[in-house]
Amino acid sequence: MEKIKVLFFAAEPIGGSRLMIDEEIRAITKKIRSAEYRDSIELVPALAARPGDLIQMLNEHKPQIVHFSSHGKPTGELLLLDQDGSFPKRVKPNAIRALFETLKDNIRVVLLNACYSKIQARAIVEVIDCAIGIKNPISNQAAITFAASFYRAVGFGRSVKEAFDQGRAALMLEGIDKKNIPELLIKEGVDPSSIFVLKTTPKALEKIYEEFWGSEDKSQKNRERKGTSIQPSIKLKWKYELGNGIIDCSISKNNKIVAGDVNGSVAVLDIDGNILSKSQYKMPVWGVDINKNGDIVAVGLACKDPFSGEFLVSKKGKIIFRKVLKSPVWDVRISNESMMAFASTWEDGLLSFNLKSKKFNNIKSNNTLFGISLLNDEKLLVTSSGEGIYYYDIKREKISEQIILNETCCYKNIFDKKRNCLFCGSSSNILSMFDLNKSIEIQYKTILSQICGMAVIGDYLMYGDLLGKFFISKASIPNIPLFLKEFNEGIWSIAVDESNENIIIACGDGNLYCYKLHLEEKSYDFFSVEDISSNILSLLEGVKIFISYAREDLTVAEILYKSLKNLGCNPWLDIYNVLPGQDWKRQTKMAIQKSDFIIACLSKKSLSKKGYVQKELKEALEEFEKMPENKVFLLPLRLDDCQVPESLARWHWVDLHSGDGFNKLITSIYLERLRSL
Repeated sequence: MEKIKVLFFAAEPIGGSRLMIDEEIRAITKKIRSAEYRDSIELVPALAARPGDLIQMLNEHKPQIVHFSSHGKPTGELLLLDQDGSFPKRVKPNAIRALFETLKDNIRVVLLNACYSKIQARAIVEVIDCAIGIKNPISNQAAITFAASFYRAVGFGRSVKEAFDQGRAALMLEGIDKKNIPELLIKEGVDPSSIFVLKTTPKALEKIYEEFWGSEDKSQKNRERKGTSIQPSIKLKWKYELGNGIIDCSISKNNKIVAGDVNGSVAVLDIDGNILSKSQYKMPVWGVDINKNGDIVAVGLACKDPFSGEFLVSKKGKIIFRKVLKSPVWDVRISNESMMAFASTWEDGLLSFNLKSKKFNNIKSNNTLFGISLLNDEKLLVTSSGEGIYYYDIKREKISEQIILNETCCYKNIFDKKRNCLFCGSSSNILSMFDLNKSIEIQYKTILSQICGMAVIGDYLMYGDLLGKFFISKASIPNIPLFLKEFNEGIWSIAVDESNENIIIACGDGNLYCYKLHLEEKSYDFFSVEDISSNILSLLEGVKIFISYAREDLTVAEILYKSLKNLGCNPWLDIYNVLPGQDWKRQTKMAIQKSDFIIACLSKKSLSKKGYVQKELKEALEEFEKMPENKVFLLPLRLDDCQVPESLARWHWVDLHSGDGFNKLITSIYLERLRSL
């Protein structure tokens, strides 16, 4: 985030009443230090200010906010110091206006903390967007309270309008009469609610950015250096064709794999995909699990016509328990600590079988139960379709409190021990995460549909849907894909071995796949496509992006075009897309109308070019304004440290010239695409 400067001019001539300037600076500094973006605001005091100091300091610092703390006269004159620094020097409104007309640079706001300063403010907004002044006298304490509250709001990333309103509110809370409260004046055509002096990164983008590429470096030296990112992917080791759709799979601590399919087949394999044993049942297999030693297997059978099911436990291939049911069994789980096997059913509730005592127990439930996860040796977690997640107390053998109330919860769930949270699939595109430490549920909207199979490896969450999409994401931000792969049929179950090296995927195409997780460290530099996680590509593919630029920036625009093209986007650049003989203006207008995003390239060269903002960019903006709300997303893109034109200032811009600029550009596009789903 770029640091802004507040240039604080103060003057207290001899003979006037004391202004308490030191108290004002202290109060403002204190409020800024308590703000979220405190390190992004620099207060530059210019004490005992003479008229000549104004020009020098404005040239030297190029501030975003100019603050005057001085006396004012009913005629609208500000009182600075004469050259000797003793007596007052009157500065008329037209002189201040002329000053800012010549040196407006980055200035967005002028705050006049002086009596009778509304006249000065009215003159200033002829050339500066916003100015704050007061019509009547104001007490020292009121002036200090307003200023401190104003800058605190700026420090929290608030707009000029919001910061002004917070300053007024602070005065009203102190019981200050309305006629003695400052006023906000604005330049014609300016919306103060869209002016953000401090350009903060939106919260969603900031979180995603930090998760993907680390915390933002603030030093120019670090911003220019290369960085690294971890890119996960999977590589196929082997596949085993069991039959038709494989619904469930599991892996033991000694790397024995069990899988079951809709034909009633259950196979046990070694880690290299060699078959060890195979069993055949008369109903489809919906749930399987294997104990840590690999010698006990639990199986859940399900049939919809007639409505029935079975819960079986076998040891070394021999069935030691069998329960025939009147409803299908969905999931089964073996607790190695408590030596118990569990099964969830659609109408018969939760079943348990004690492997030591051979005791069977049935906890009745009126709900359809799906996924089971073992929390510890005392509790497990059960998904109740259309309701949410329940605790099951193993020792007391009863279902206890409901921890998630969510109508979309369905299919599988997985417990993440490292973060002490539960991830749960759904019949929609919602992935639910329940933080057991804070008892908070977070719902993530994903690009998947009917999320079922899940597994956790270290910092990564893997999950798939019943359409065949397979995701790898960071567990902390599970809706952002670091890797995406599509299978021919649905992903019903995912299992991971103890070493976190082998990923077993049960697929609806009848194949059991074994993949190896591959984590590759990739280096990147400014404007490189290698730093973009390869399967953000899934949502970038085919995105229509219109690139608006000035001819002086053609080289950068071409690189941008090719980089976006390499990522699977569909960028539009006139030199590539307007054919000889075609009407340039008509083709440009059509391209804007068909675009999902408009990127407005800005630079000092282009903005100094006469007519650029009034011509090329103006035409793009005119077409943009005609578009339906949320139809297209505008992204101002600074190619260097230029000042963003007023016509674009209400949109958050991205700095391509910073070391992480291209990353942020792609992240912005990705997040907007995800939001629009």
